[in-house]
Amino acid sequence: MQENYDSDNRFDAAVYNGANGNWTVLMSAQNYITATLWGFGGAGYTPVMGDFDGDGKADPAIYQETMGDWSVKLSGNQYATATIMDFGGTGKRAAAADYDGDGQADPILLDESTGVWHVKLSASGYAEVTLASGYTP
Repeated sequence: MQENYDSDNRFDAAVYNGANGNWTVLMSAQNYITATLWGFGGAGYTPVMGDFDGDGKADPAIYQETMGDWSVKLSGNQYATATIMDFGGTGKRAAAADYDGDGQADPILLDESTGVWHVKLSASGYAEVTLASGYTP
């Protein structure tokens, strides 16, 4: 995984350990010292990359497919945890990017059985928008 975790406009190499939920990041702005976030996720969680609070730093995020729950450690708020509950579920693939142009990553899901995309747009209070693409992997 690569994102800019330290806001120096360079990608930082990051590894997510799916067995124990540990995140390890080589911080480019600090001569590649290792920063570790312990136990955020684990088995059954998928890491999601993006700057969810718009501060120029990537925020560690996880998606739990079975429950459809998201958790994000917000770098601009001393890594406090924000959650989105019941947005997803089995057969829905998660990602994030800034789809509404406000500088914050928006959670998005692809329903693999129908090809419908579901996105929560941060600029509109996380209102859900859907797009039927017809694409099914």
